[in-house]
Parts: sequence; structure tokens; C-alpha cells
Amino acid sequence: MKQCLAVNAWLIGALLVSMPAGARDRGENAETMIKSASGVLFDRTSSQEQIRDALILLLDAALVTLPQTGSAADARSDLEAARGELKSVSIFSEKGYQRLSLAYRALNSGRSFQLPDRTTVHSIDEAKAHIQKLLTGAVASLKYENAGQTSKLLVESVIMVVTPIPK
Repeated sequence: MKQCLAVNAWLIGALLVSMPAGARDRGENAETMIKSASGVLFDRTSSQEQIRDALILLLDAALVTLPQTGSAADARSDLEAARGELKSVSIFSEKGYQRLSLAYRALNSGRSFQLPDRTTVHSIDEAKAHIQKLLTGAVASLKYENAGQTSKLLVESVIMVVTPIPK
């Protein structure tokens, strides 16, 4: 019995000591997820299924880094619903897009997603460059432990992929 109590006390102590490291691990895990998804998104040989899985991975990273309070917490259910739509229906699902938009608005102080100015994005290649910039920013914001910004940039990058660019 004493040995069991000692083991339990040791486990509880280890968990308490490791809490900050756990937060750090989530950031490192999210960074790995972002880099893995980026590799697929910017590889011209990726299949539609691989692209869908990469977008889901970006949403997973957004969920991992999502703050637990405030409007970000409100975005969680929308992100989970959008993730489900992308996975089971299509990356171009209208319902998925709507839920992504709601999540983005919650993460962006109530402001809706806007396509970049037509002077900066004319083509698919320029859209890809913009998405790469968003993903690079998401990784950078992880290093500064700015979870809300990381989640917002990840959601914005997914929206950019699933939004048709008008000609």
C-alpha cells in the first residue's frame, strides 16, 4: 500500500513538473504538422486525397494551438465541424467553408475572411506564395507562443486553399 501511494505521489509530481513542457510539446507537434502539410500542399505531384489530408492536418494543428478561453474557445466547435466536412464530404463542401469562415471570424476579432487584394494575387502561383507566407507566419507565431495568431493563420491558409480565386 505504501509503495502504491509513493508511486502515485511520484506520478502526480512528474505530471505537475511537466506541465510547461507539455505546452512546449504541443507547439513542437504543431510545427511538425504544419511543415508536413506544407510539403504536401506545395508538391505538384500531390493527389487530391493527400491535399485533403494536409488541410485536415493544418486544422488539427489549429485545434492543438487554439487557446482555451474567449472567442478562440468558441471557434473550436466550428473547426471540428469543418474538419469533419473536409474529411467526409469534400474540401469544397459549402458547409465546411461556412464553418471555417465562422471559426476564422471568431479568431479574427469578428472580421470576416477577405481574399488578398487582386494586385497581390493574380494566379494560382501567387496564391500559393501567399499561403506559404501564412504558414511561415504560423510557425513563427508558435515560437513566440502566440497561439491565437497561429490558429488564425492556419485557418486562413486552409480557407485560401478551398476558396476559388475569381478570374
